[in-house]
Amino acid sequence: MKKIMLTSIILLLVLVGCEERHYDAVGPYPTDEEGIIERFDSLGWVAYNGGDYDLAYARFDSSVKMDASNSNAYVGLGFTNIQLGKFDGARSSFGFVPTLEGGSPIVEVEDGGASWTYWTPDSTLIGLVIAPGNIPILGVLEPVVHFKPDSLNPAPEQDLEVFRITDNTIVTEPTVDNGGHNYIPTDSDTFKIDYAYFDGDLSRTLALSCAGYAQAAQIQGKSDPEDLLDAMIYAKAVLVEYGDEGSLRADTLEVPDYIDPSVTTRNVRILLAQSYFYYGYLYNCMWELWRLDPDLIDDFDPESPSFERDLQSALENL
Repeated sequence: MKKIMLTSIILLLVLVGCEERHYDAVGPYPTDEEGIIERFDSLGWVAYNGGDYDLAYARFDSSVKMDASNSNAYVGLGFTNIQLGKFDGARSSFGFVPTLEGGSPIVEVEDGGASWTYWTPDSTLIGLVIAPGNIPILGVLEPVVHFKPDSLNPAPEQDLEVFRITDNTIVTEPTVDNGGHNYIPTDSDTFKIDYAYFDGDLSRTLALSCAGYAQAAQIQGKSDPEDLLDAMIYAKAVLVEYGDEGSLRADTLEVPDYIDPSVTTRNVRILLAQSYFYYGYLYNCMWELWRLDPDLIDDFDPESPSFERDLQSALENL
């Protein structure tokens, strides 16, 4: 009997000892001391730049599964999805990056207040200033501004089409009174608009994701013009932070050369100009073309019947 009891105690000690050693060896999280995940990222871009997008997707996907906080792998997945024609998947992949990079500087506002700042007698356009001064404005979420006049004023409640957007104003078509005549707003009238503005910092990794998101949105805008509004917002966000030529990829330690070399400041500005043109914001397109090539400043006349055609020709020659 004593031998059996002693044997049981020894077995119990062995089992407990094995359980403790097993727990200590596993640990709570895996590590990547050998750089395996980083190697998957770089090999993903090797496949991407070689045109093997299925292999690139597999490598980026493996990287994400090994480390769900790897924002660089999500950027790779996003651009690879674009090449595979999976644009919703691309936008979804790019959409993970802001959370991993400390948040997005793109702030969306619904029913934001605006006040009129000028009325041009020659064109009768109205310039609106966003209250309380959230600038720079990146774009609008809806292509109309809702106008609600003071009850004493002779103008109906109406939606005004946005005509162009600057860093600090949104320009709309004119309001009209009940007789159909142009109406000059008063301080007691109300303007409501859905818009996006820039507030915060944009790491280069996050900027790459915004550039990719804009690219996917622009492609989808061919079938749904509302997607072009997203393309404008995300492309302009990149340029707010990295508007100078070459600045987007200036730090090669943060943006290795093998990460889609076509994503440059210049190409993001071309994408923005194209998005403005496709949507019909021709003045905005003209300004971006001037930024791309100041020598074009004498080539465009907004009053000319060939204005739109001249813009299109300039875009095609970039």
